[in-house]
Amino acid sequence: MANTGSVNTVQRTSIVAESARLEQFMAILQESPRLMKLSLGWSPVRSDELTAVFDRSHQTPQPVSLPSLAFLSISYHPAPTILTLTLRLIHAPNLEKLQLECLDQDDAGSLIDFSSVIEALGNGVLSSFERLETLSLDEVSFRSKAAWYLFCSKLTHVRNMKLGYMSDGPRDPEEGGDAYDCLLSAFIPYKDQSDLAPVPDATTAAWKVRCPNLQKLCLDGSYRTKVEELAQKRPGIAYGIAP
Repeated sequence: MANTGSVNTVQRTSIVAESARLEQFMAILQESPRLMKLSLGWSPVRSDELTAVFDRSHQTPQPVSLPSLAFLSISYHPAPTILTLTLRLIHAPNLEKLQLECLDQDDAGSLIDFSSVIEALGNGVLSSFERLETLSLDEVSFRSKAAWYLFCSKLTHVRNMKLGYMSDGPRDPEEGGDAYDCLLSAFIPYKDQSDLAPVPDATTAAWKVRCPNLQKLCLDGSYRTKVEELAQKRPGIAYGIAP
């Protein structure tokens, strides 16, 4: 739908952006107050222009408010820092669905750590996520447990979540395990913010839970035993497992 170096619109409700000039990208967003769907592929905005404008603190652009934006898709982005700067250009208070995919490798196949993006989302860049209902992560690499826990703590209304083929993710070096161990541990009830250690259940009022409205969790590439262990501690979730 989009050509390299351009931003294309479909009835001003959908935009696909790839390698656009910063001025053009901002203008299109400002002219699209009813934008409902935005897809950011590869580098949606020229990285040299983004870096330059954010280096000049007194000229940092204000984010464009997109109150109608319900769906944001981000894929095949090569640089976490540039992606974070791009998201700082957008304010989507009513976002309902967020999809991140293929954010894990560079052109040479080396893994890239997108922890800074997850942390930025947890700190309110892009949205407060008060209306977000669906989150989909496919082949997204991030290694910070703290960033993942922070982001999950903001997903108070998420009902559906998919974690697909997360081959590299947050880990506890002292505890061992793989990416899914730490990803799933975020959904286990815990006592308070200063105690990140999971606890068996949530029968005590003092215990809290991230993603409290999560109803369905689909996992691709996870071992069934890990999901079964989580189901014992969060029995109110419907689980789907794919090899």
